Amino acid sequence: MHGLRHPFTGDLYEEGGEVDGGRVVRITTADGRVGTYRPDGSWVAGDKFEADPQLCVWIGGPRARHRLVKENRP
Repeated sequence: MHGLRHPFTGDLYEEGGEVDGGRVVRITTADGRVGTYRPDGSWVAGDKFEADPQLCVWIGGPRARHRLVKENRP
């Protein structure tokens, strides 16, 4: 899957879909522990209990439309 590796811990931060109507971030450690977090870095579920809130925002935060993408207009 696509995601970002934390520069110090090596944990993989990926989009985790939606839980309870909100986007979540899935974090996988090198030893296989997995945790699910909200974009603000708060824990939702899993074996991993600590996260970098800045990477959670980057992965799970709102997406802006790129300035070069044309809008679909009829």
